[in-house]
Amino acid sequence: MSLSNLVTASNAYYHDEFIHLHRLARLAKAFARLTGHSTELLCLYTTYEHDHAWNRADLGLQTVRIEQICGSEGRCEDYDNHFRPIKLHEKARWASVASAVDQGVILPPIEVVKVEEIYFVRDGHHRVSVAKHVGQIEIDAVVTVWQHVQPHGKETDDASE
Repeated sequence: MSLSNLVTASNAYYHDEFIHLHRLARLAKAFARLTGHSTELLCLYTTYEHDHAWNRADLGLQTVRIEQICGSEGRCEDYDNHFRPIKLHEKARWASVASAVDQGVILPPIEVVKVEEIYFVRDGHHRVSVAKHVGQIEIDAVVTVWQHVQPHGKETDDASE
């Protein structure tokens, strides 16, 4: 088999994987409606209200556990709560990232916002989706932490206080 045929076969495999995840997301959403649950990805700006004061600090490059990535800063409608793709137009990009991961390509770190112990993806949604799909435990991320500022001036990263 030629290199060109291998690449085409590889791309077809990842496109099929994407379609499989997309179908799972749609089925999960339908089942969730029947059971009264939600499959929506947490949205940073709706989860944490704008009327609170926040201090932001860059923590730099860190290793983040995939299971702690539970939301998005701005692409909440593109993925479900398991980071399965909802929109079909994401297929080519998702397949490209999946192929790169499978080939051992080192991808740039994702960018996340940390609030309390939850991470919200700012950049790198496809990388998180693929990482979850392949069972990756951790991912490199550039982290910005948001700390809630209490009325008396004391900072906390617990937005519920």
